[in-house]
Amino acid sequence: MNNPLNQIEETLQVTFKELRWDEPFRGNAYRSDGRGRIEELCLSNQNLEDFAALVPIFNDLRKLSLIDCVVTNASAFHELKKLRNLYLERTSVIIHSEVKRKSDFYLSSLELKETPMSSFDAF
Repeated sequence: MNNPLNQIEETLQVTFKELRWDEPFRGNAYRSDGRGRIEELCLSNQNLEDFAALVPIFNDLRKLSLIDCVVTNASAFHELKKLRNLYLERTSVIIHSEVKRKSDFYLSSLELKETPMSSFDAF
């Protein structure tokens, strides 16, 4: 079975751990809604060459945490339709092409911790 999480694991060469809702959100981990949809994803120590690698979960992802990551092409970021919470810790984000911002894109929470302010411009 090639579910969306398996596709991402294969593309990024990483293994994700499923966390319970009461466990701390760290490492390469995720939380699902009980019906198999990934609502929260945490990536740690990753060089994410293209943000589009996360496309298989774009329609369901509500919270994204990037810790000690480098995102070298985040131009697909605004395709995350349900994303409401973004946490960046020691993470650098670069957009090489112009991003077409959507008027319906809205983050209710953006937290930057030890992250260059230039990364904030990407969003």
